[in-house]
Amino acid sequence: METPMPTRWSGKPYTGFTRLFTGPNDIRDTLIEKLGIEWVASYLDPCDWRESDRTIIPNHAFAATKIRERASGFLRKMNVNVLSPKAGTEARYTVEELCGFAPEKPSRRRAA
Repeated sequence: METPMPTRWSGKPYTGFTRLFTGPNDIRDTLIEKLGIEWVASYLDPCDWRESDRTIIPNHAFAATKIRERASGFLRKMNVNVLSPKAGTEARYTVEELCGFAPEKPSRRRAA
């Protein structure tokens, strides 16, 4: 399915660089159908995707809030999570949040 270019409020085609969502196409297609291409281009497309636990990783807190406000019902039906960075920051996630598990820490014991 070919996605039409989003338009700005002036009605002129948006010709700037647009990154497409890297997750499953069915999520993006559903949100385009329900919320429109402009909304998806603004909030979903810049996000990363973690397949292991079906999680959308927004690039900032504002996007996470918008996704939760408008798309949480649709995403819940598709069994999709949204990771949320701290408000007022760009995406600063811990390794545990990004990987979905806590990596083992090296032992500080001295070898005998």
